[in-house]
Amino acid sequence: LLGRGGMGAVWLAEHVHTGARYAVKVVEDERPEALLRFRREVEAQAAVDRHPNVGRVHSAGQAGRRSYCVLELLEGGDLAR
Repeated sequence: LLGRGGMGAVWLAEHVHTGARYAVKVVEDERPEALLRFRREVEAQAAVDRHPNVGRVHSAGQAGRRSYCVLELLEGGDLAR
């Protein structure tokens, strides 16, 4: 677990075959308005994909009832620090 926020949690993940590390944001709030907010957030982040101050979106989808987004892992701590 890398962090937890209002909608869900962000986890460290490692690709099984390549060993590449990613941040996976998982939405735990299943209310329709939360899922819409998450979808808009992912679309906005993907729209600025090449900006140097924004982590890259690698993929997004749903697994069962959980929505998720696979993001570039940015090392160096959280924004609170």
